[in-house]
Amino acid sequence: MLGDSQSAFDTAHVDYPFAMVICGSVMLLLLWIEHLANRGMEAPSGNSKLLPLTAVAMLSIHSLLMGAAFGVSSSVALTVVIFIAVLAHKGSASFALGLELGRSEFSKRSAWRLFQVFVVMFPLGVLVGQALSTASDAHPLVEASISAAAAGTFLFFGTLHGLASTPMINRCCNQREFVAAVGGFAVMAVVAIWT
Repeated sequence: MLGDSQSAFDTAHVDYPFAMVICGSVMLLLLWIEHLANRGMEAPSGNSKLLPLTAVAMLSIHSLLMGAAFGVSSSVALTVVIFIAVLAHKGSASFALGLELGRSEFSKRSAWRLFQVFVVMFPLGVLVGQALSTASDAHPLVEASISAAAAGTFLFFGTLHGLASTPMINRCCNQREFVAAVGGFAVMAVVAIWT
């Protein structure tokens, strides 16, 4: 997605690496949100509901941007890649969020409503993307900008999210986890052949 976005900026003869800046800005925004949540949890008067709320917010931003990239995409190949990526991780993200909300101090009704916010974000993003697709005819960098932002969320969750507590940092010699990470990288590299 990031490569396609940068190619669109290059085709429009934009010399500045806007795709990289948009992607990096989204990554930094999510890192900042995570940092604030971690600091809030470490405070003596930390709110135990802060972590699940942050998880809902971060995953909702990710889902909204992925939906927008899916909805605005004019390329069949990019649409298929986004669809595969969504299928590949939506189940695990939903499961992790469900566990986080289930362990939280929220009532079942509140936890369910927060989960529904996350669930609605992808279809809402698709609608936003489709609405913006008409603008992308007149402004071709709309699609490129949305793709760069969505790529930033993927890169954040794939690299920086929870980096200090990730098994690969804590137990870097764990071969099984390292092989799984390499396998995930290889699958994404193979998928990139068709974009």
